Amino acid sequence: EAFPEAHLQIAQIYFSEGHLNKSARSYEQVVRFDPENAAAHNNLGYVYKRLGDLDRAGRSYERAVAVDSSFAEAYNNLGQVYKAQGRSDKAIDVFRRAISVQSDFFGAYVNLARVYQMENKPQEEADIWRSYADRFGLADRYSAYARERLLDLAERTAASE
Repeated sequence: EAFPEAHLQIAQIYFSEGHLNKSARSYEQVVRFDPENAAAHNNLGYVYKRLGDLDRAGRSYERAVAVDSSFAEAYNNLGQVYKAQGRSDKAIDVFRRAISVQSDFFGAYVNLARVYQMENKPQEEADIWRSYADRFGLADRYSAYARERLLDLAERTAASE
């Protein structure tokens, strides 16, 4: 048990120092020794993404959610990879999955709305912001942002008509 924990700490240190290749190698050691470590797969995906290797990042995030189907952050990260690869339908699916496992995951709402904006689907984008604002109400710290996005979207839509 000390082996993967040591490599996990080493990977984190390398990452914090900007040594991404060394960090990736250490995370690779962790997941080889402990393939059920969803957090290590997620972190390895993040390192690969920072290295510009979206394919490997995507595979790492896919493995993270295969190990832990309730890992909202990994779904969100996977969605970001799909979005960057131009795979909007898959991005939408996994952002929705992130929200379904963690309904207050604001980042997943933002990312989902951005995909709809990128795809020029203003109604779907508005539905996401409205859904968040309605679900969490005025007491939530992000609802004001969601309502602001709705107003901006209404203005953009009116200006294009």
